[in-house]
Formats: sequence, C-alpha cells, structure tokens
Amino acid sequence: MTPNQLHNCLDQLGWSTMHIAEQAAVSPVTARRWLNGKVPIPPDMARIIEQMAALAATLSRKPG
Repeated sequence: MTPNQLHNCLDQLGWSTMHIAEQAAVSPVTARRWLNGKVPIPPDMARIIEQMAALAATLSRKPG
C-alpha cells in the first residue's frame, strides 16, 4: 500500500492519523511514518484497512 492509498482509505473511513494509530495499536509516530512513506505499512494491516475502506464505501452508497 502506498502512502497515497493509505490517505485515500483514511479519508473514506473518516479517520485521522491518531485514529489509525489507535486502531492499529501503534504509536502516532509510526502511523505518521506510514502516511509519509518513511516506513512501509505491514501487508496484513494494509489489507485490513483496504477492506474496511471498501466496506465503508459500499455502505455509504444509496440504493437505487
């Protein structure tokens, strides 16, 4: 997952850097490093965040 993809997922979820840090059980510094591309986001974490963002997008669509 690229930093841009992570930013897009967080936007879709309405999450801040602090929120992703809390949900991922990492420090805010680590979350900022993911968002800045200084440290790669772990693949398992990236997959979960992508799935959550996709679900949020699906749930936000209006039927019909």
